[in-house]
Amino acid sequence: MSGVPQAPVAIQVLAQRPLSPRLFWGLILCNVIWSANPTMGKIALESLTPVHAAFMRYLTALVAYGFAHLILKLRGATSAPAFLRPHGPRPGMMFLMLLGLGFAPFCFAPLFQMTGLAQAKAIDNALIVAMEPLMTVFLAWIFLRERLGWLSVLSFMLSLGGFALLTDLSPARLQNGWDAHLWGNLLMLTALAGEAMYSILGRKLISRHSPISVFGSALLLGVICLTLYTVVFEGLPQLQSISPRSWLALLWLGPLGTTATYLFWMVALVNAPVASLALTLFVQPVLGALWGYSFLDERLTWVQWSGGVLILLAVLAQARKSPAHASTSP
Repeated sequence: MSGVPQAPVAIQVLAQRPLSPRLFWGLILCNVIWSANPTMGKIALESLTPVHAAFMRYLTALVAYGFAHLILKLRGATSAPAFLRPHGPRPGMMFLMLLGLGFAPFCFAPLFQMTGLAQAKAIDNALIVAMEPLMTVFLAWIFLRERLGWLSVLSFMLSLGGFALLTDLSPARLQNGWDAHLWGNLLMLTALAGEAMYSILGRKLISRHSPISVFGSALLLGVICLTLYTVVFEGLPQLQSISPRSWLALLWLGPLGTTATYLFWMVALVNAPVASLALTLFVQPVLGALWGYSFLDERLTWVQWSGGVLILLAVLAQARKSPAHASTSP
C-alpha cells in the first residue's frame, strides 16, 4: 500500500557525499515501516469501510504533520511555513496546482487503493506498489513529454506482464467473469497513477517552494477532499466502533507510515545519492509479502509469485538505468 506519494524528480538531488550508516539504517527503517502498510491496511479494514479507512489514515497523518511541524519550528529546524498560501502573479493557477497535488495522491489514490485492498491480498498490494517508479516514468512521458527510452518501455511492459501473472489474468479464468480479486488488483494498480501524479503535478511547485510546505498543503487539501467525499457518500465514521487493533493500524499508517517517514525521507533526499535511496526500496515488497504471509496467512501460487518476481526485475532494471526516478513512497 502506498503510504506517501513520490517526491518529485525536481527535488531529488544527487549528493556526492557517501551514505552514512545512520542515514542508511534510517532509510531501511522507513522501508520496513512502509512494507507493513498493506498488512496494516487490511487490519484497519476489519472495523472500517474502505472510505472510512482512507479518511482516518490521512486525517491522523495531517494531525501528526501539524504537531511535527510545530516541533520543528520550535527547535529552529525549519523556517518553512506549514502550508502555502497562493500568491504571485497567478495565485488562482497556484491553488489549482495545489488542489490537483492534494486530490490525486491523497484522495483519489487512497479511495481506490483501500477499496482494492478490501477485495485483494496485502501481498498483492506489496508487490503492485513496487511498480510506482515505472508508473511515474510512464506518466512523465504522457504529461511532461519526457523521453521514454527503450529500456523504460521494456521495463514497463515487463511489469505489466508480472501484474497479469500476479492477478492470474488467464483466458480460462476471464471466461468466468471478473472476480473480487481481479477487481481489487486493478483498483490498486489504478491508485498508483494517482500517487505518481505527485511527481508530475509537483514538479514546478517543489522547484520554487519548500518540499515540506508543499507536502503539508497537498495533504491538507487532500484531507478536505476526502472529508467532503466521506460526508456525502458514507457519513463520518463512528470512532467508538473502531477496535483497538484497527486504531493501532491507523496510527501506523498515518502518523508513522505517512508523516514521520515522509519527513525523514525528504531530508534524506538532500543528503544521500538517489541511487542509494532507490536500492533501499526493495525492502518493501520483500518484507511486505512476509508480513502478509505471517500475520494474515495469505498465500500465492507459484504463477503469482513469478509475476511478483517479474515486477521486481522490471523495477530493478529501471532503477539501474535512471535512479533519478526512484520512488520515495511505500
